[in-house]
Amino acid sequence: MASVTTSSLTEGTDNLTELHKAPGLQNTHQSSGTKTGFLVHGDLLAKYEPTPPSKRPKISWVWKDDHSQVHGEAIIEKGTKQPLWLCNACYNRTPKLVFRCLARPTTAAQRHMVTVHNYNLDGTSQKRKHEDDQNGIDKMLKAQSESQA
Repeated sequence: MASVTTSSLTEGTDNLTELHKAPGLQNTHQSSGTKTGFLVHGDLLAKYEPTPPSKRPKISWVWKDDHSQVHGEAIIEKGTKQPLWLCNACYNRTPKLVFRCLARPTTAAQRHMVTVHNYNLDGTSQKRKHEDDQNGIDKMLKAQSESQA
């Protein structure tokens, strides 16, 4: 015999089957986070939502580079199906800036990363390359001074 309990707080039944059948109950949960954990919320992103998960992997460096640094987020404008790329570097700066472009092809996102954030077309940071070049020069100078001593 199934028992139905009564709650003193709601003064109604706690039969979950009946509650689930109630009209207006939301059956699906819509997350405001992207696959990388970025939360799409706030005044600047009010008209956007995360892109629904897809089976197609994002292989371009504009999404995530070899050092696991996330450069862009997959979003869509509410009411559309057009996937967009949101620049993390622009959004995380002060003041926040929402730069977005078409997610496919990734050439617009690459051009943005090259012209605005000083990346090379292969996804390497020009700053990082400069640091690597400087480290190489320092190593050569050190080796040269040690060989002369």
